[in-house]
Amino acid sequence: MSYIRIVGIIEEGVGTPSGVGPGSALYAVPFQLSAVPDDEWKEYFLALWDRPLAYGTMHRPGTARVRGDRIVLSGTTMREVERWHLASLQQAVDEANIRYKAEHRRRVAAQQQQAAGAVQHRQTVREIVQKLNAQLRSVEP
Repeated sequence: MSYIRIVGIIEEGVGTPSGVGPGSALYAVPFQLSAVPDDEWKEYFLALWDRPLAYGTMHRPGTARVRGDRIVLSGTTMREVERWHLASLQQAVDEANIRYKAEHRRRVAAQQQQAAGAVQHRQTVREIVQKLNAQLRSVEP
Protein backbone atom coordinates (compact mmCIF):
# COMPACT_ATOMS: atom_id res chain seq x y z
CA MET A 1 0.00 0.00 0.00
CA SER A 2 1.28 3.44 -0.84
CA TYR A 3 1.13 6.30 1.61
CA ILE A 4 -2.35 7.47 2.50
CA ARG A 5 -2.95 11.20 2.10
CA ILE A 6 -5.88 13.45 2.85
CA VAL A 7 -6.84 14.86 -0.53
CA GLY A 8 -9.68 17.10 0.58
CA ILE A 9 -12.87 17.69 2.50
CA ILE A 10 -16.03 16.28 0.95
CA GLU A 11 -18.16 19.42 1.01
CA GLU A 12 -21.47 17.73 0.19
CA GLY A 13 -20.93 15.30 3.08
CA VAL A 14 -20.45 17.99 5.75
CA GLY A 15 -23.30 17.73 8.26
CA THR A 16 -25.49 20.43 9.71
CA PRO A 17 -25.99 21.33 13.37
CA SER A 18 -29.14 19.82 14.88
CA GLY A 19 -29.82 22.83 17.09
CA VAL A 20 -31.29 20.56 19.78
CA GLY A 21 -29.62 19.83 23.11
CA PRO A 22 -25.99 19.75 24.27
CA GLY A 23 -23.49 19.63 21.44
CA SER A 24 -26.22 20.67 19.03
CA ALA A 25 -23.87 23.02 17.16
CA LEU A 26 -21.60 20.09 16.21
CA TYR A 27 -21.76 17.93 13.10
CA ALA A 28 -19.72 15.48 11.00
CA VAL A 29 -16.99 16.45 8.53
CA PRO A 30 -15.78 13.87 5.98
CA PHE A 31 -12.26 13.86 4.50
CA GLN A 32 -11.38 12.15 1.23
CA LEU A 33 -8.35 9.86 1.36
CA SER A 34 -6.05 9.03 -1.54
CA ALA A 35 -6.76 5.30 -1.17
CA VAL A 36 -8.72 2.81 0.91
CA PRO A 37 -6.50 1.93 3.88
CA ASP A 38 -6.36 -1.61 5.21
CA ASP A 39 -7.34 -2.59 8.75
CA GLU A 40 -3.79 -2.37 10.10
CA TRP A 41 -3.40 1.22 8.90
CA LYS A 42 -6.82 2.10 10.34
CA GLU A 43 -5.76 0.77 13.74
CA TYR A 44 -2.62 2.91 13.71
CA PHE A 45 -4.55 5.99 12.62
CA LEU A 46 -7.37 5.63 15.16
CA ALA A 47 -4.93 5.00 18.02
CA LEU A 48 -2.97 8.10 17.00
CA TRP A 49 -6.13 10.18 16.72
CA ASP A 50 -7.31 9.07 20.15
CA ARG A 51 -3.86 9.58 21.72
CA PRO A 52 -2.16 12.23 19.57
CA LEU A 53 1.54 12.99 19.75
CA ALA A 54 0.69 16.65 20.45
CA TYR A 55 -2.49 17.00 22.48
CA GLY A 56 -4.50 20.22 22.23
CA THR A 57 -7.30 21.30 24.54
CA MET A 58 -9.84 21.14 21.71
CA HIS A 59 -8.97 17.58 20.71
CA ARG A 60 -11.76 15.04 21.13
CA PRO A 61 -10.64 11.40 21.20
CA GLY A 62 -13.10 8.90 19.78
CA THR A 63 -14.52 11.26 17.17
CA ALA A 64 -12.77 9.82 14.09
CA ARG A 65 -13.98 6.91 11.96
CA VAL A 66 -12.47 5.43 8.82
CA ARG A 67 -15.04 4.31 6.27
CA GLY A 68 -13.69 3.10 2.95
CA ASP A 69 -11.62 5.91 1.47
CA ARG A 70 -12.83 8.48 3.99
CA ILE A 71 -12.12 9.69 7.48
CA VAL A 72 -15.15 11.19 9.19
CA LEU A 73 -14.79 13.45 12.21
CA SER A 74 -17.99 13.59 14.19
CA GLY A 75 -18.97 16.17 16.76
CA THR A 76 -17.03 19.08 15.34
CA THR A 77 -17.45 22.22 13.25
CA MET A 78 -15.68 23.57 10.19
CA ARG A 79 -14.14 26.32 12.33
CA GLU A 80 -12.71 23.71 14.72
CA VAL A 81 -11.36 21.75 11.76
CA GLU A 82 -9.77 24.92 10.43
CA ARG A 83 -8.27 25.98 13.76
CA TRP A 84 -7.27 22.70 15.40
CA HIS A 85 -8.38 19.40 13.97
CA LEU A 86 -6.86 19.51 10.49
CA ALA A 87 -3.32 19.71 11.88
CA SER A 88 -4.02 16.87 14.34
CA LEU A 89 -5.66 14.83 11.61
CA GLN A 90 -2.72 15.32 9.24
CA GLN A 91 -0.27 14.42 12.00
CA ALA A 92 -2.18 11.20 12.78
CA VAL A 93 -2.28 10.26 9.07
CA ASP A 94 1.44 10.96 8.61
CA GLU A 95 2.43 9.00 11.72
CA ALA A 96 0.11 6.11 10.78
CA ASN A 97 1.92 5.97 7.43
CA ILE A 98 5.31 5.90 9.18
CA ARG A 99 4.30 3.15 11.59
CA TYR A 100 2.55 1.14 8.89
CA LYS A 101 5.59 1.27 6.61
CA ALA A 102 7.96 0.40 9.48
CA GLU A 103 5.86 -2.63 10.41
CA HIS A 104 5.69 -3.66 6.76
CA ARG A 105 9.50 -3.45 6.47
CA ARG A 106 9.89 -5.43 9.70
CA ARG A 107 7.50 -8.11 8.43
CA VAL A 108 9.27 -8.36 5.06
CA ALA A 109 12.67 -8.65 6.79
CA ALA A 110 11.32 -11.40 9.07
CA GLN A 111 9.92 -13.28 6.07
CA GLN A 112 13.23 -12.97 4.24
CA GLN A 113 15.10 -14.18 7.29
CA GLN A 114 12.72 -17.11 7.65
CA ALA A 115 13.11 -17.98 3.96
CA ALA A 116 16.90 -17.76 4.22
CA GLY A 117 16.77 -20.04 7.28
CA ALA A 118 14.67 -22.54 5.36
CA VAL A 119 17.14 -22.51 2.44
CA GLN A 120 20.05 -22.99 4.86
CA HIS A 121 18.22 -25.87 6.55
CA ARG A 122 17.57 -27.61 3.22
CA GLN A 123 21.24 -27.15 2.26
CA THR A 124 22.40 -28.62 5.58
CA VAL A 125 20.00 -31.56 5.20
CA ARG A 126 21.21 -32.16 1.63
CA GLU A 127 24.89 -32.15 2.67
CA ILE A 128 24.35 -34.51 5.60
CA VAL A 129 22.14 -36.86 3.55
CA GLN A 130 24.80 -37.03 0.82
CA LYS A 131 27.51 -37.73 3.39
CA LEU A 132 25.46 -40.41 5.16
CA ASN A 133 24.37 -42.02 1.89
CA ALA A 134 28.02 -42.18 0.80
CA GLN A 135 28.88 -43.89 4.09
CA LEU A 136 26.01 -46.34 3.66
CA ARG A 137 27.12 -47.21 0.11
CA SER A 138 30.66 -47.86 1.29
CA VAL A 139 29.61 -50.38 3.95
CA GLU A 140 29.91 -53.96 2.70
CA PRO A 141 27.01 -56.28 3.37
